[in-house]
Amino acid sequence: MNSKSVYKYQLNDFKKSIMIFYLVIACIFVLIFLSTGTKLLTINSLKIGPGSVSGLELASVIFLFVGGLNMFREAFRFSMQNGVSRKSIWTGTVLTFLTVGGVMALIDTAIRMALLSLSVPRSNVKMQGFYDLMYPQRSLNNGMIQNALEGFLLNFCMYAAALAVGYFITVGYYHMNKIAKIIVSIGVPAFIMILLPILIGIFSKSDPSYEYYHATRVALGGSNYDNPYFAMGSGLLVSAVFLGLAYLMVRRAPIKD
Repeated sequence: MNSKSVYKYQLNDFKKSIMIFYLVIACIFVLIFLSTGTKLLTINSLKIGPGSVSGLELASVIFLFVGGLNMFREAFRFSMQNGVSRKSIWTGTVLTFLTVGGVMALIDTAIRMALLSLSVPRSNVKMQGFYDLMYPQRSLNNGMIQNALEGFLLNFCMYAAALAVGYFITVGYYHMNKIAKIIVSIGVPAFIMILLPILIGIFSKSDPSYEYYHATRVALGGSNYDNPYFAMGSGLLVSAVFLGLAYLMVRRAPIKD
């Protein structure tokens, strides 16, 4: 066995869950379109500051993050039993991430463009994807092909980052004992939600929530908040960093029962 075998094994694990995921999404959209009547409906699920996050892409990010969390242990044990090197395991995992992230980004982009076209003739339904919500002026000025291409690339980079972060977390937990898992599970959220805002307030003398918001918008859109290539670069950077760290841990991962 080699990285190709690991790739096929992990991809097969994803197939059924992806099919179920999109079946649920399809049922939800059918119910929405059948039940809107004459009321205006904006398909958004989460409000963040003055903007919104599309429910479809958000659901995909969460799905892939959870998928990344469940990728390591079984595939690692199966591969070790069949004499696959740790490097091949990591390589097969990266190939799986690229395939799954690319396929789901393509599907979500196709759904977004189809629903955007349905929003025009049917005035009681308004569909906006993550790209349209984050970069509204750019979305209006661009043509359909450029919107579709940039939306696809944006989704792909976000999805790859979600998979990489989930995978890094599960590999890290695999190395830890129970006490370390408890400390990390409590300590990291406490640092992000409590200590970090306090430090930002002390050193910046400004509202921590505004600093979080501003930093996020710059990372996703540059200084004018309207350049999706900043978000793509941020997603690729996050993917590279967390996959690199995961590789260092996979190389030293012990075989556990």
